[in-house]
Amino acid sequence: MEINPDPDCLPADKQFIQFQISVEELYGKWRNGYYNAIEQAVYEQVNDDVNGESVIIHCIMADVVRWLPGDENQPVHWRNITAGELELVAAWSRLHNKKKTPN
Repeated sequence: MEINPDPDCLPADKQFIQFQISVEELYGKWRNGYYNAIEQAVYEQVNDDVNGESVIIHCIMADVVRWLPGDENQPVHWRNITAGELELVAAWSRLHNKKKTPN
């Protein structure tokens, strides 16, 4: 079975986002990266003491469980989301769920 995500629910091409991957979701860890619409993947730049600078590629459909539009200068921690941002996420969720309901 192939999964085809709704293009309206995906980030814009080359958009900076903050995202969670499935194995770290329970720990509340957020990562930062750029979305590539052609490959439907998120590119995360990692600075490592051993290997130096490298890029990790995450599939938006298989690895990423949630994402938020981000600002490169102000990373958001999941506990510090404002009430207005929570309302916006709830509105997006209602809109997305409304599209899935049969008429």
